[in-house]
Amino acid sequence: MSTISNILKSFLTQNILGYIGVTLILIVICLGFIYNMRVKKKYENLLNAFNESEWINVSNNEEKKELKFLNSELKAMTDDFRRSAIKGTYNINTEVIIQKNIEKKILKEENIANILPSISIALGLIGTFLGLTVAIMTTTGILSSGTQSMADFSRSMNMPLGSMSSAFWTSIVGVIGSIILNYLNINLKRAKEDFYDVFEDYLDNILFSIYIKSDKDVLTDFMNKALGSFSIKLDELFNKGINNLVEGINKNTVDMTSTFNGMNKHISDLENIVSYFRVSVMGIKTPIKSFGEDLEKFSRVSAEFCNSVNSTNNKFLNKSTRLEESVNELSKAINDNKREINKLCMRLEVQSNEVRRGYNTFNDIFNIIKDEQSRNNKIISNQISKLNDGYREFERGINKFSSNVSNMKNEVANGIYYALQRETQELSSNIVDKLNVPLRDISLATEELSRSTNRNREIGKVDSGWKKDSKEIGRC
Repeated sequence: MSTISNILKSFLTQNILGYIGVTLILIVICLGFIYNMRVKKKYENLLNAFNESEWINVSNNEEKKELKFLNSELKAMTDDFRRSAIKGTYNINTEVIIQKNIEKKILKEENIANILPSISIALGLIGTFLGLTVAIMTTTGILSSGTQSMADFSRSMNMPLGSMSSAFWTSIVGVIGSIILNYLNINLKRAKEDFYDVFEDYLDNILFSIYIKSDKDVLTDFMNKALGSFSIKLDELFNKGINNLVEGINKNTVDMTSTFNGMNKHISDLENIVSYFRVSVMGIKTPIKSFGEDLEKFSRVSAEFCNSVNSTNNKFLNKSTRLEESVNELSKAINDNKREINKLCMRLEVQSNEVRRGYNTFNDIFNIIKDEQSRNNKIISNQISKLNDGYREFERGINKFSSNVSNMKNEVANGIYYALQRETQELSSNIVDKLNVPLRDISLATEELSRSTNRNREIGKVDSGWKKDSKEIGRC
């Protein structure tokens, strides 16, 4: 479950570039699915229409039968093939006839469906290159600008990590889309080959044998035409000679019965008859001569026909040889392409393994950074809690200091009061002592009085100084 959740998180942490690439690849997959289903359904419908057609006799001949198609496309294909066979074309390109009569839209969609897997892989690679480029440039900018803490570095690395996720996910989705589209194309080719195999077998092996003219048929038609024209001419000439002979005999018979003198006339008529018979013989000689000429023409035509057949056979053999060479070259090209494709697949597999290892390494580094960041966060949180405790201790010390200052203020005021009181008491006691001294004489008293006055003045100055100091201390 953790692997699946990590995969989902890596997919969701993509940037906008990755989502655009994945969306484009999904659109390509949907288009490929639609085109494949449409073209496959078309070939399946043609095959079903072929299988549902009925067999009918050809020109009341029960041995020769062909299919009667209701589908317009199959009917058009059959008509084109039949016309080519009737004209005597031996090498009929059946595939071209089929493609010519299929709807052009279907052929375009089939071609598009064949190139969509390559487009899917190309979009995946483009997304990979763009994602890696953006990740590298963003990481370079972050490292060059510098960070003050691991938290800032982790937040700054979200964008390059999203770009790397986009790079990997576009390639993954592109490869998956190519696999899906290639599978759909295989099913499409299978449906197409099923229709082509059945329909080409019918055209090449059944319909071609019905309508193609063999060499024997061509020679028989030519002989029938030549002998027919010869028999017609011979019949006309023979009938003309017999009719002339009968008419002459009738006339001579009438002349012989009428009179003996008519014998001479009959003899002359007989001579005329002989001349007419000679003319008839000469007339028969002419068609015989024409028959000989026709035979010579027939022999020349036969020789030319044999030469054309031989040349056609030679051309056919040459074309067959060339076709075989082309097929061999095509098979070699296909094998070379297959080897190149296998090499490309191996390279792609190696690159995917390298990318996977790099991704795993980056994952490990990221996990290490994440663990280190969590440890640093714990240390920082402990330091912050200790700092808060120290701040509270400092606040309590300040409060104690302020309370001590207030207590000291009261003690200082009391000390000043007591000091002033003691000085006043001392001063009064001194004055009393001085007044109680006997006035020994006036001069000493006066001097003592002046000294006392001076002393009182000095004491007054000191008293005012103490009062000022006490007021300043009270203000503090």
